[in-house]
Amino acid sequence: MNFKEKKRRDIGIDITPVVDTVFNLLIFFALSLRFTSPASLDITLPPLTSYAPSPEPAAFVLQVNHTGELRCNQEVITLHEFEQRLKEELKNKNNASAIISADERVPHGVVIRIMDACKKYGVKKISIAAEITDQNN
Repeated sequence: MNFKEKKRRDIGIDITPVVDTVFNLLIFFALSLRFTSPASLDITLPPLTSYAPSPEPAAFVLQVNHTGELRCNQEVITLHEFEQRLKEELKNKNNASAIISADERVPHGVVIRIMDACKKYGVKKISIAAEITDQNN
């Protein structure tokens, strides 16, 4: 008897269609995600007269009302005078801080100018005083 040995075929699984399908699903889900901005607090800055901040030691407490009047540690001054005071008082201090309490009607640019002056003359920590409103009530 003459038996011929059968040739064996290498059997393999082609995974190319599986990879293509998974890749297409990945693209589909990536494109269909809702990109939303991060959650933020709904805050309303308090009026100047209704807020009495408790300052940290050696902190500058700055208050700005809707007319643009600037108070530094309860003394009415201009922005230029505030910069001069910062320059003089922060020569020897390394970790000065400031608390800014602005009326809700104060233009954003005024607060930014105050913050820039603080950073320019070495204030390391700037805090913004705000009242968080409860939306559930």
